Amino acid sequence: MILYIDTCYKILNIALYENQKVLLSFNQKLENNMTDLTLIYINKLFEQTKKDISSLSKVIVSNGPGSFTGIRIGLTIAKTIAYALNIPIITISKLTTMALSSNSEYKVPIISARRSSFYATIFKNEEIIMPESYIQIEDLKKKLIDINNYVYISYDEVLFENTEISNVNFEKVINYAIKLKPTPVELVDANYLKRTEAEERKSS
Repeated sequence: MILYIDTCYKILNIALYENQKVLLSFNQKLENNMTDLTLIYINKLFEQTKKDISSLSKVIVSNGPGSFTGIRIGLTIAKTIAYALNIPIITISKLTTMALSSNSEYKVPIISARRSSFYATIFKNEEIIMPESYIQIEDLKKKLIDINNYVYISYDEVLFENTEISNVNFEKVINYAIKLKPTPVELVDANYLKRTEAEERKSS
């Protein structure tokens, strides 16, 4: 039995998975009380499926990029559960989950990083063809000049004509993630792609 947690950006995506299928999942808009909300929905997963959290065999958590606060909350909860139950933890990029959830051939998951910048990557089906980057939109468009029929995938308002609003395909994402190598709990880290604002102020 696997618990999937993603609190990286705007929507809490959370699911319980067992025997190659999703038992129950929730998509909930994240408000200011992100920690409480995430814990409430974890409890709902186990209450409504009548499963015991002690039966978990691993935790999958999205480790960014996205909201710095959201990333930390999801990682902290996932690491606490994995440590307490002595089970493996697997991290997966938020951008990868967005790409996997689209059926398009060429897809460009983008997350707003403000100031006309984005966290972005480019996929062809399930293959990464541009590494994850913190990038200006003009520079991203240059990377796409030779690619036809691509779509942007976003949680934000549609910024471009060819944009899909991301809606996570839990089963596809979890089936992909379980093939990834687990990370020791003490080595699990955030995938920010850029320095935090506090770090930027300190270096300026």
